[in-house]
Amino acid sequence: FYVTTSSLPEETAKFRKHIEVKGFDVIAPYRPCFGQSEPAEHKNTPEGYANDCVALINELGVSELHIAGHREGGIFAAKLARRIGPGALSLTIINTGAPVTDWTILHKGSLVARRSLVTAIKAPKALELGYRLAVRIFKSGQAGENKILDVFYSGSPIDAATYQDPVLREVTRNNIAFCFQSSDDIVADIALWASDWSDDLDNLSSATKALFIHSEEHDFMLADWVRNLCRDNPRLDCKVIPLSGQTMLYTNTKKVTDLLAVQIDAGTCGKP
Repeated sequence: FYVTTSSLPEETAKFRKHIEVKGFDVIAPYRPCFGQSEPAEHKNTPEGYANDCVALINELGVSELHIAGHREGGIFAAKLARRIGPGALSLTIINTGAPVTDWTILHKGSLVARRSLVTAIKAPKALELGYRLAVRIFKSGQAGENKILDVFYSGSPIDAATYQDPVLREVTRNNIAFCFQSSDDIVADIALWASDWSDDLDNLSSATKALFIHSEEHDFMLADWVRNLCRDNPRLDCKVIPLSGQTMLYTNTKKVTDLLAVQIDAGTCGKP
């Protein structure tokens, strides 16, 4: 069960191919307000999304499953795994970062992190206005799209090194177009990154194997923060992929899906 918030469900064809070759089916539902029309009064919250996911799982008749989430989706995935309990055999959190128990630690991160994460906490309305402006620029034409893409890549040197890759650039462009359908919800997702969601991890079922897969040079959430979290919690494991940034899932697809497959196998041990 694959959870993603501000990226396209199931990610890229390359990701799907790698994971399907290993024999796994991916269930990746659209989140309300992303990619489909929803009533304006719909409350697009983690709890609401968890309710939708549980309803879908029950409808499918699935009693045991493996849950993974990418970026903010990792937090949603942890909340869903906690909700499901022993039926969640494994949880994999991809490039999400660690829960922030003291938000002042964000001041030790990159300038991009300080601007986005701290503003999402202290002045969310200002960040919403900023994203609405970004949406208008993006939708103004090719020059506008290029300007927003330039901003995305400028935050991380290792991501900027892939700037000329036309495939990666198109993936990034499509994900931005997807999430810009609901720009205010992006701000809520960014605020999740700066929140303390450790209670979801602390209350996972003892049957759930939990793994963080994180990039070495993630400029939003530092790899050391994730390492420290897993070092202090024997129930959590961490695999850091070197020479990777925010676009790790696309630049290091095979490494990520190989680790995901190992995690799924570990969570399935002893099961029929």
